[in-house]
Amino acid sequence: MATPLRAGRRVSTENVSDLLSCSVCMEVFDDTDHLPKLLLCHHTFCVQCLIRLAKQNQFLNCPTCRHNTVLTDPPPGGLFALQTNFYIQQMRELIGDVARLKVKGCRKHSSAPLEYFCKTCEVLICKDCCSVDHRTGAGHVTQVVSLAAEEQKCLLRLEMAEGQQALISNRLYVGKLTAEIGCLTTAKDKAMDDIDKAFDRYIEVVNVRRRQLQDNLKDLYTYNSDCLQHLMDNIKAQSTSLAGLIEHCEEAIHSSNISDILAYKSKLSLKTTEVRTDRSKCIVGSNYLCFSPQESDSQYLHLVQDLGSVHMEQKLPSSVKLVEQTSFTASIFAKLVLLLHSFDGNPINDYPISIEIRDPFDDCLPNLVQYQEEGQYEVRWRPVVSGLHQVQVKFLDRCITGGNFTLTVKSNDPVSKIGGKGSEEGKMGYPRAVTVDRDDNVFVVDTGNNRIEKFDGSGTFQYSFEISSENDTYSSCGIALNRDHTVIICPEVCVDEADLASANAILQYTTDGELLSRTVCQNIMKRALSVAVDSRGHIIMADFELNTILAFDQNCRFLWQSGAPGVGPGEFNHPMFVCIGENDSIIVSDGDNHRIQVFDSSGKFMYKFGRKGSNKGEFNMPFGVTVDRHGNILVVDGSNRRIQIFKARGEFVSCIESLGDEMSAPRGIAVTSDGHVLVADRDNHCVKKYKYLHGAPL
Repeated sequence: MATPLRAGRRVSTENVSDLLSCSVCMEVFDDTDHLPKLLLCHHTFCVQCLIRLAKQNQFLNCPTCRHNTVLTDPPPGGLFALQTNFYIQQMRELIGDVARLKVKGCRKHSSAPLEYFCKTCEVLICKDCCSVDHRTGAGHVTQVVSLAAEEQKCLLRLEMAEGQQALISNRLYVGKLTAEIGCLTTAKDKAMDDIDKAFDRYIEVVNVRRRQLQDNLKDLYTYNSDCLQHLMDNIKAQSTSLAGLIEHCEEAIHSSNISDILAYKSKLSLKTTEVRTDRSKCIVGSNYLCFSPQESDSQYLHLVQDLGSVHMEQKLPSSVKLVEQTSFTASIFAKLVLLLHSFDGNPINDYPISIEIRDPFDDCLPNLVQYQEEGQYEVRWRPVVSGLHQVQVKFLDRCITGGNFTLTVKSNDPVSKIGGKGSEEGKMGYPRAVTVDRDDNVFVVDTGNNRIEKFDGSGTFQYSFEISSENDTYSSCGIALNRDHTVIICPEVCVDEADLASANAILQYTTDGELLSRTVCQNIMKRALSVAVDSRGHIIMADFELNTILAFDQNCRFLWQSGAPGVGPGEFNHPMFVCIGENDSIIVSDGDNHRIQVFDSSGKFMYKFGRKGSNKGEFNMPFGVTVDRHGNILVVDGSNRRIQIFKARGEFVSCIESLGDEMSAPRGIAVTSDGHVLVADRDNHCVKKYKYLHGAPL
């Protein structure tokens, strides 16, 4: 009797013949006449026994459980088409392998021990086999089993390594296929959207034409209707006039007055002729309006068939590789070069990929992608802060394999420094302000040494001159050049601790240090620490204590003042520095309000930006402020010890953090013509120079 296989059942090899034999004929199952076939009741018998049992009956009774199997509609192929019991077949193969492994001796030579291995035939052999069937002279290579086992282990390990590599390749392949399926889905969605947009445009074009034709029809109808109505009104008026004339003619006939008869006869003849003439101008039945399409329906359908097509691109981006990159420094433009491959490894040319670059604040940075050649794409971008930046290369908003990587952006550190602590020539003590002339010569207010120093563009000391006063308790905290760059203007500041930083006088020097004038503004200024000059020569001062900005002409005559203490627009809480922007606008760093305020040339408030904080665009006590040739506003963010760069309306651009050479109480700021910025680093007793514009020399 056949016994169905069950998972987990233990079968002894002694009883295996019962398991692998037909319970009817007791023959061992094979692949031909005794092929094991499953009945619907899950009992197994050889096909020949089933044929004998079935004969011509409509039912087949299972010899084991007597379950009836209907044979009225046998499958094609008869009983051979019944399901083969593959578990029996697999068991036969397994038992055969085990039986072969249990053979411990040579079958040809009286079970002699298999102590050798023939590498040529890849079989185990005995000592006699080495002399007979596997002779070395016959081209066979033999070796002892122990050595062969070690060698085969090595070969097996190599095969395993190849298999592992194949598995890895398959996993990568599956990953690529998964990405391809995702890309295909996204491409389908985008194509559907493109179809909708295209046909929306087509429909709009058709609707525009429909409205044009409808408007033309309405205009034509109105014109012709008005003409017909006007003509009808004229005819009605003529008819009324003609009817009246006919009545008068009736009266003339009754009066028999020949003169009246002749007169009315002439009038009636003229009137009748006039009516007939006007009526002939109206062509009745010629005022029919209709629409004539230019194409037949079949031609129109043919035109519609040409409105786009759907096709399958042969190559889609499958992987991307970063092949070239410059060093990345905050505030400096940089580039990447990417190589885009298809699934078969060939370069993909001119595809609409997109790049997403996110800075440490998780803000997405603008960039420009340009195709170069041979599958290479150049990405230009400007890192705005230092730190790790996450990059994703996308096609149809899906990240391409290999297109997710991290870039490290360095801090923008000084390219050079001027000065150093001391009172000798070229040294400094707490410098607070800096400016440059049109030749990029540098003028530094060396506050601690009560002097102004001049350096050339390379930082070489030129000369210095003392700030003239009655005693050495006076210095300065600000500096500006007049519009001709021939006069240095600075506030006179008392640095005596008893009268901390009072400043109510304006000093003017030649660039060689000759004092031209000293103007005291006792009742106007109290502590004006910074100064700027506009294109008209007007001197703009920011008074730290009065919380105002003041304007003077070039002869230091007072013009106007603006501002008051407070936190509202146009109000100040310790204005620190002032500079001149585009169109002579006045830009003020509002220190304890932690913001920048912008006024027009007459002191009228325009706008403000910034708030307290340490994120991009936020300030903690802003100090020096200046404007470059592009209209960018550069601000010294004092307590955050950095420089921030903004567009004219206050949109954040980038940041100079100087983490590799930190600033300490940075104050005044100026820009050079070649794309560098200078900062008076007060407590480091120097002026630091940074590159911030693309193309500036190092």
